Amino acid sequence: MLIPVWPQIYHLETLPALKNLLRVAGDIPTYVVLNGLHPQATRQADEAKAMIADIYELSVCPVHLCDRAIYADVPAIGKSAQEVDPDGKAAEEIQRLFNFVTSQLKGDTYGQPQKFATSG
Repeated sequence: MLIPVWPQIYHLETLPALKNLLRVAGDIPTYVVLNGLHPQATRQADEAKAMIADIYELSVCPVHLCDRAIYADVPAIGKSAQEVDPDGKAAEEIQRLFNFVTSQLKGDTYGQPQKFATSG
């Protein structure tokens, strides 16, 4: 299961309750996916992933999605980012996320839960 989370405090504050719900559901494999990040915020993305893994003890997907206009535009035309701009950044992000999910389903080691080093 993928849980999209924006890296804002009011979204992160929902994670303890979500973790309890997942426990009740049988601890199904779940990854938090950071969503809506600034495209150049790679350090902040790594820090947020590390914080979620450390504080909330949840597995974090190594792939995150950025705040891109195409994600808001494509639902209105009934297409995906990959259909509208197959060579664009959004299509690349979705492909990486797809690769991660399929590797998990196959039992590959790509993107296994990891500890993220914070800079500083």
